[in-house]
Parts: sequence; C-alpha cells; structure tokens
Amino acid sequence: MHYRTLSEAEKIEILGQFGLIYLRRAFEDEVIPEGRSDTKFRFMVDNHSKKEEVVLTIYETPDVHINGREPFYAEASTRYAAHVAQKLIDMKDRDGNPVRAALASPYQTMDTAMPFIHRLFGGVEKVVTITPFIERARDTMDASDTREAGRALAAMHRAAEDFTEITLPNNFGPAQLRGAFAAFTHERETMVQKLSVHLGMSNDQASLFMDRTATLLDKILTAWDAIAPKLATGWINGDYFPDNTLPSRDGKFITFDLGMICQDTLIYDVAIGMNAWSFSGAECDRAQAAMFLAGYNNVKEITPPELDALPLAAAVAGIRWTMSRMGKLMDDLPTRSPVDSLNQARFWEIFIDQGQRIELSGTATISDRVSQIGLKPQ
Repeated sequence: MHYRTLSEAEKIEILGQFGLIYLRRAFEDEVIPEGRSDTKFRFMVDNHSKKEEVVLTIYETPDVHINGREPFYAEASTRYAAHVAQKLIDMKDRDGNPVRAALASPYQTMDTAMPFIHRLFGGVEKVVTITPFIERARDTMDASDTREAGRALAAMHRAAEDFTEITLPNNFGPAQLRGAFAAFTHERETMVQKLSVHLGMSNDQASLFMDRTATLLDKILTAWDAIAPKLATGWINGDYFPDNTLPSRDGKFITFDLGMICQDTLIYDVAIGMNAWSFSGAECDRAQAAMFLAGYNNVKEITPPELDALPLAAAVAGIRWTMSRMGKLMDDLPTRSPVDSLNQARFWEIFIDQGQRIELSGTATISDRVSQIGLKPQ
C-alpha cells in the first residue's frame, strides 16, 4: 500500500485538535508500516508540558459499511477502545487480584468527548485517531503470557458488557461461512489454480482440499447452528492472535488491534484465541490451550454450556480462518495456509467424535486448573 505523507502544518493542526503540540518525529522513519488499510505515524508530542510518544492513525479504507456510515468500523473500534480501556483500569479477577490487561486508550478531542475526528484528505473524509505509543517489553512470549492472554480476553468481555453506544453484528461470523464457501465453489477452477500457485499443490490435491472443506464445513456448521442460540453473546475481539497483542514495559498485557470487533457468541471468541495460542500448523499444544483457558476462567467464568460448546466453537473458528485465507489467496494477498486452519477444525472434529471433553477444575490456583483441565499434554 502507498502510505500518505503529512506536511508540518497538517501535523500541527491534527495533533492540536487532540490538545497535543507536535514536537518532532519519534524516529528516522516517520511512517509505521503496519497493516494494509491504515496509515500510521509515530510522533513525539507535548501533552500539557509532558513529553509523550503517540501514534496517529488515518483509517484509509472501511472493511464494512454499516448504517450508512463510512468508515463505521473505525468509529466503532475507537469508541469501544475508549470505553473498555477505562473499565480495565480497575478490573479484578474472580479471586480479587488485579488484571494486567489494557488497551491503547485513544485521546479525546479538545472540543468534544469523541475519541476521533473526521478530516478531509484529498476531498475524501477519513477517521483519524491518536493513541499512546506502547513499547514492547520483549519479542517472544512464554506460558505466562499465554495465561495473561486468556485473562485479558476475559477482561475485555467483561468490560464491554455495558458498552451500548452502538451495535455492530459480525459481518463474517459463523452465519456467513456457508455463503463464503459457496462463492469459492462457484469459482472452483480459479480457487484450485490459486491453491496450486500459492501453496504448490497439484490440481488433484487442491480439489481434494476443496472437497474435504465442503464436508467438514457442513458437518461443523450444522452442529453449531443447533447450539449457538443458547450461548451468551457480547462484544468480541474477533481476531485475537498473538500478533495483535504485546507485553509492555510497564507490566501490562496490551491488545492493540481492534479492527474486527463486533457482537457475536463469546465462547466463539474464546475458541479463536485458544486456537491462536495453541496451534502451530496442524499441531495443538494442549498445555498452551489449557493455560489460555485457565487464564480466561480465572477472570470470567466459562459456564458449563460454554465449556460443552467450546470444542465445536474451536472447529468453527478453524473453518472461519480457512475461509478468510482462501479469500486472500483469491486476491493474491500474502496469508497463512488455509490447510493449517482446516487442520485445526479437523483436530476438534476428531476430539468431539472421540467423545473427549474439556473439564475445568474448580480449584483456585492457575496451576491446579492447568493440571486438571481436559486438554492435558499426551
């Protein structure tokens, strides 16, 4: 993507609307090349005589069009962040201990309570936000970070329980997966070609992949449709992967990408996160999955119906990412292999078919919960 530039006058004017005084770029390369849909800048500013590093984000293209607003997703994620960030400050787990979860809380504008502005760039209106720059403590994560990831997701679910400013249904959730695959089936010959070009499959292997996807998708989604209406819903992250989080230098576990927040089934969001933290290709690290679930359950209880539904939700999550990655292949975009995500769904299908269950211990400590969970290393 081509990242835009800002003049010195534009930097001063935009930052001034948030009560910040532009001092200088924070480092030699002014633009932070993260993501394909947003332009980000990192600046050093004066915030009421206090020097701070901030990230200015220009939301370039909307992912969805909701209620005639464009780009509505940018406004939704920013309002969500402002609400949830404040609720996380005093969040405690079920044992009464502080939860170290946090979001990059957006700055409010000077003349309103809104955490963003609308601004014209080349005659096109864009949403602009300012958030603090958060310095990563380390590049690699360990088991304690997996536990904190589960705790952080649970904390966000709790913090958003009273976020009622807007509604935003999941535009690519379980209900849309059949339609997504039908579109690929309609262009099956092209999809087979893309799988061959990008993944080195033979045409026979690509065709077999398509057939297996169709069979598994129908089985998993039919079962999910039967139980999903009985499960608790709320605001979900929808994209809770290690790439979108970081341990910060001040000891917080930060979630910084909220581009896919929406409303859907909460345990489905837990399943997305559990898969993300426990799978490497087709292999599930059961100890990692156990740690993630233990952390979540320590902050927000996973109810018996949710626990029963979790393996199926994890299979649905695997199907969802299979569809997403197939879509990127169709557009010739870089992506992880859809074969890996389908194998995640297949893992949970076998788990269910073999009558295995996930059981969380009722004991108080994290270590006890991990040792007694149904996802123990084999």
